[in-house]
Amino acid sequence: MTRYSYRRHKGFSLVELMIGLLIGTLLVGGVVAVFVNAMASFERQREVDRSQESLRYAVNFLVRELRQVSAGGGDFGVVNPGLEVEAAPDAARGHRITVRYQVFDDGEAQSCRGDDLAEGDEAEKSFFVGTPTGEPLLICEDDDGETPIAFGLNALTVVALMVDDNQDGDYEVEDDPDSGWFDGSEALDDVIGLRLEFGQQWVDEQTRPVEVTVGLRNRIFQRLLE
Repeated sequence: MTRYSYRRHKGFSLVELMIGLLIGTLLVGGVVAVFVNAMASFERQREVDRSQESLRYAVNFLVRELRQVSAGGGDFGVVNPGLEVEAAPDAARGHRITVRYQVFDDGEAQSCRGDDLAEGDEAEKSFFVGTPTGEPLLICEDDDGETPIAFGLNALTVVALMVDDNQDGDYEVEDDPDSGWFDGSEALDDVIGLRLEFGQQWVDEQTRPVEVTVGLRNRIFQRLLE
């Protein structure tokens, strides 16, 4: 007959169970922490991507419009004034930029809402940063009213103008904010380029300045052909 001792089949002691539970809790907590950090990094990267995409769209949209600004005569349109710069409705958010030009071909240009403009139409659009919904948005305003076209921008500022007074292709850079060029009191007929600063709202709620230089294509071509 085989004899067995119950002492050989004892379970875990209370201390062993507590230690096991502690180790398991630490392991689960570590996994959860890694998962939470990974999700936070993913969300942050997604916000960065959305912000960058919105900025690219805003830059491309505004650059396209500025390049079509009326030259003020000749074969490049007679819409005057072709360009105006003044303080935005909320002056802390930079400038309000108004562009005017004549559409030469059907579908060559669109309204702020994206509708095609017809040949011969005179386009007039204003761009500024406003807060119609509580968050800052880049606004395009035309006859149809105000249309938000990009988010995540705290300001749109003209920081410098390229001025060709003699219409000889040589220009001077005007960057004095108190000179009258930036408040609507000066005619901008001789401006052939602008340096813009977009105040990009970054994911940490800070504003990151992004500068873009734009040549007014029609005015440059007009001077080259004269």
